[in-house]
Amino acid sequence: MSKKTVERIVNQGQHYLIALKANQKTLYQTTQQLHHQGQSLDQVMEEDNSHGRQAYRRVSVYAAPPECQAQWAGLTCLIWVERWGIRDGKSYSESVGYITNLHLSAKEFLGAIQRHWHIENRLHWVRDVLFEEDFSRPGGNAPILWAILNCWLLNLVRKLGFRTVPQGLRRLANQVELVWTILTHGFSSAK
Repeated sequence: MSKKTVERIVNQGQHYLIALKANQKTLYQTTQQLHHQGQSLDQVMEEDNSHGRQAYRRVSVYAAPPECQAQWAGLTCLIWVERWGIRDGKSYSESVGYITNLHLSAKEFLGAIQRHWHIENRLHWVRDVLFEEDFSRPGGNAPILWAILNCWLLNLVRKLGFRTVPQGLRRLANQVELVWTILTHGFSSAK
């Protein structure tokens, strides 16, 4: 996200919590360096043994240095999130930096970040991986129409209560009359 966009967010009286990307190398390295110096304002660690995995998450909150505050509108804190554990019998480890103008505890930041991960996993991942929306399609209105159709299918599968999106798509593939009825008359007519 650009500095200009962050400035617009702040000028509208809103808050931001933004993951750092590779193109913000200096800010990412500053956050990483603060983490290695170990002078956090607050820190929380969580263990999760659900879904057949063993996962640990640690969130550390740091005061944003004045040189960073001068560059990013409203910046108050830098956050370093570490995730590690065992998933599908394999160990993993990853770290992500964040910037924010919020004043929250490490535990509150962990909750906000997890809600964002939930959106990423439930929506963006499905659209990117399952529907392959990141791959280019013919120009004109085709990409927009495909995105609308994919969103509609995603909502349909979830509304009908399928456990997974692929399962729902497979089951609906042979139910053309049901899909047409829902499309033309809504969900209530499908019951």
